[in-house]
Amino acid sequence: MSIDTKKNILELTDKWIVNHLRHNKNVNENDAVIVREYANRFVNKIDNFDSLYDDSKNNLLLTWYLNSVFRYFTNDLDESFKDYGAFWGQVLKPDNLDNHLSGAVYTGLHYIFGMTNHENIIKYIGYLKRQGFLEDVIVKKLFNSYSSNLIKNKLGDKNLNSELTSFGYFLSKSSDLDVNCSYMCSELLKTSNNNSKSEVLQFIYEQNNSFLKPDIIFQFLWDHIQYANIDQININCAKYLVNKDIEKWEETVISRFDFLKTA
Repeated sequence: MSIDTKKNILELTDKWIVNHLRHNKNVNENDAVIVREYANRFVNKIDNFDSLYDDSKNNLLLTWYLNSVFRYFTNDLDESFKDYGAFWGQVLKPDNLDNHLSGAVYTGLHYIFGMTNHENIIKYIGYLKRQGFLEDVIVKKLFNSYSSNLIKNKLGDKNLNSELTSFGYFLSKSSDLDVNCSYMCSELLKTSNNNSKSEVLQFIYEQNNSFLKPDIIFQFLWDHIQYANIDQININCAKYLVNKDIEKWEETVISRFDFLKTA
């Protein structure tokens, strides 16, 4: 780790501690000592971080801090992995999904998918698998109702476009394509009302539509009107697909109309 990087991390740590001591009643002087010790071990690549944590304490403190550290990571993921190797290796582990580091794991995964490009995404997925992550765990950690709602509400944000594009590319190479892609779309649709479905469909389609199969498309074409307990075709999604590629999607759209007639 370069001297400049160490300096940035330690300066960040001091600013972070001052800010949280001033504004957060849950942070006290003892917590500040733990965070500063973590930073010292981090920049000096001392491997054993686990002894710094005590699950009986307010571990949100460390999650907040670790999330802040990501701001200083370079946009070049290869350099980040080289410079912050101790951090990646210690934090991005399946065992940390169920403890006080789960928030930092979540942030780290989103960082990878937000910053890398199609050419390298599989390389970093390989890294995560060597760390012990299962593919479906990665998918479910990245796409849940909370994160999907953020994406749905910020579809025009450049960084989210990049993140969803990379994630879509990973899904298109998935060893369990249908299950994982269906899961991603269903989570996005949970946070979308019938009127916004076409917006979500358009976004996914334009970013990476290689994994859009009929069973996934059916989720966009089918609306359930809960208060009336009836099902109907989402006309906006149907029109979008037919206008995009009538030869590819006409049969799929018609099949939904035929199903509705016989239901």
